[in-house]
Amino acid sequence: MWPARPSLRTARAPKPRKREARLTADAMLRGIISRVAAAGRLTVPVEQAAQFVHAAGPGVVPALIATPEEDRDLGLIGFTRENVIRAITSDASPDEPKDIPSRAIALRVALEEDPPPVLSPAERALLAEWLDRVAR
Repeated sequence: MWPARPSLRTARAPKPRKREARLTADAMLRGIISRVAAAGRLTVPVEQAAQFVHAAGPGVVPALIATPEEDRDLGLIGFTRENVIRAITSDASPDEPKDIPSRAIALRVALEEDPPPVLSPAERALLAEWLDRVAR
């Protein structure tokens, strides 16, 4: 049951602008990760990579905030960023992904960006499902 005071109801209600900002930021992140995948450098599916990146930020920020200022090591930010990048990408040449999962991810992104007209929507969905399986 909602509290009797309207100010508390307002405080608990989702903020539309925050949600819109989160969705915009999420779309931007997936766009960046999709470009990495299209270049053949992503080693996990786009959705998994985005979740990994999202998980890293909320872990680092509270850890730094909880640490007394004089003991904070801001190098943790760069260290975490580099480890996330290393975990989701390969050193393969952008022109030639070397392993099958990276090739599947690159093809999946390419097919999303420019779907071949010779395939029906059902065929595209089936191919996307197969590529997602190969990418794991």
